[in-house]
Amino acid sequence: MHKDPLSAILPSPSLPVHTATTHTSQPAYPHPSTSSTPTRPIRTTSSIPTCLVSSTPSGPTLTAPPCVCVCVWRLGTEQHGSMVTRCRFSPDGQRVASTSCDRTARIWDMLTHRTTITLQRHGNVVSDCCFTQQGNALCTSSWDRTLLIWDISVGQFRSQGPLKLAGGHRGCVSSCTFSRDANLIVAGSYDHSVSIWDTAGLYTKLVLKDHNDWVTDVDISADNASVLSACKDSTVLLWNIERLDQIPAVQSQRKLGGENVVQCADCRKPFSICLEDSSLPTCCPFCRLPQLPGV
Repeated sequence: MHKDPLSAILPSPSLPVHTATTHTSQPAYPHPSTSSTPTRPIRTTSSIPTCLVSSTPSGPTLTAPPCVCVCVWRLGTEQHGSMVTRCRFSPDGQRVASTSCDRTARIWDMLTHRTTITLQRHGNVVSDCCFTQQGNALCTSSWDRTLLIWDISVGQFRSQGPLKLAGGHRGCVSSCTFSRDANLIVAGSYDHSVSIWDTAGLYTKLVLKDHNDWVTDVDISADNASVLSACKDSTVLLWNIERLDQIPAVQSQRKLGGENVVQCADCRKPFSICLEDSSLPTCCPFCRLPQLPGV
């Protein structure tokens, strides 16, 4: 049974304030192997609140940003009803998404500084959010152990609700991030695990387990070859998932879901389809968004 960890993760008022520093290191990168099992993760020990992965010619660069808060202006008058847990810019910089302990997420317009969309479907604290690179979809994670995908471009969620990812974690979901191509979502949880989700099939492709405490943040490299996870026990793990689709457990999950992988006719990226789908779509869900009825 996992208790709500809000009181445990809030910083103590008595702790000293440290000057802003950025820790960047270049760890030894695990070379691809012929094995179909994920490479043993690299472990880095230090106190790190969040983590990011950036690709370089010599491998991924691990970056831990400082805990610095700069207030420029207050966005609008429609504030959240409780503590704000996360805020993100959209890729084009025109919108801001925020999540809160009031169980909602909000989309803010940068020109008017007002809320344009309020997302209310989670049953507990909304812990994190992330945009797709195109900015047409937002994923939110929650302490209710689920992730929701919101079509914020077309607004289909208003009539049909968001897409729900559930059953992948036994504890609160703390963090989430889209892959650059939006084919995957990586999520971290207080059940000490990291899950990798297929966005087209809406199922868990793989669960990574090697942490000994709450997973507080996750990220995925631009080439989908590496996953990074930060933990409350002061460790960061770097996972090699370059051969993800060759792992027997992943292949079994795909067969159980009755799915096949095809190439999108528009963006040329692979996506999953149901083998029983008589319509046989030729485009991935993100390329099909503008073609939905009523748009």
